Amino acid sequence: MGYSPLAKAKRIGDETVVEIAKKLTKNPAQVLIRWSVQHGFITIPKTSQEARLISNVDVFDWSIPDSDMKILVMI
Repeated sequence: MGYSPLAKAKRIGDETVVEIAKKLTKNPAQVLIRWSVQHGFITIPKTSQEARLISNVDVFDWSIPDSDMKILVMI
C-alpha cells in the first residue's frame, strides 16, 4: 500500500516525469499515481483540493507504455 504515491512531491517536478506527463497529456501527479497502480500498489493520495482529488482518481482508463514505465523505474 502506498500512502504517499507522489514521493512527498519530490518527483512531481522531475524532468523525466514532466516529459512523460506531457507526452501522455496528463499531469505529473497522475503519472506517478498511475505508475503505482500499474505496479499493483494500492495508492492513497492525499489532497484538500477538490480539483486535485478529481485529477488523482482519473488514472484508471489509461496506462503508461512499457517503455516509459522502464524509464520511470530508473528515477
